[in-house]
Amino acid sequence: MQIQPQSQFTIFRQIGDHTDPNRDSYYVVATIRLAATSEVLDTVTLINQSNGEYKKDWSVIPNTHPDGTWINIITSVYTDAALTTKSNKYSDTADSYLVRPFESHAGGGVDVDYSRIKKMIKEALPAPVEIPKLDLEPLNDTIKSIKIDISKINVPVVDQTVLETKLDIITMWLETLNNKLDDLTETIKYQ
Repeated sequence: MQIQPQSQFTIFRQIGDHTDPNRDSYYVVATIRLAATSEVLDTVTLINQSNGEYKKDWSVIPNTHPDGTWINIITSVYTDAALTTKSNKYSDTADSYLVRPFESHAGGGVDVDYSRIKKMIKEALPAPVEIPKLDLEPLNDTIKSIKIDISKINVPVVDQTVLETKLDIITMWLETLNNKLDDLTETIKYQ
């Protein structure tokens, strides 16, 4: 784990046995050492928080190396306030930390530029297919003209209403076809 130089870092130790009736009666000490040399940098007595939790804030050392400084924090559990007798129930624990300033990286998270992403997607997709609108008005006008011409014919043998009905059906089909083409055009445009 990495910690920020010259910040406040909470050293924490949990007494592992939750059934231990004395878990809030121990004395927990953290020894901070340089990992490379084992030199003791600091000793911190942790404070009992109840329920077997012990912790205390510690002022982190400055960073002394371009790649960071590794430290070890060893916590020990004692049965007496004089810190002379270690608990035979709980062993020492050791954790290693890299003291180094956090690097800030651009990109991701709240720095996401959604407009740019949308533009990139739009550029990557092919252009929408333009389907020309089919103009059925001239055909409808022609059918109306044919109806008018048929109505002017005076042939007693031919029933003009049958022919006009068929022309109305053709007109209805053409309108339905036109609507379907409009729907298809809209569907293709937004895919």
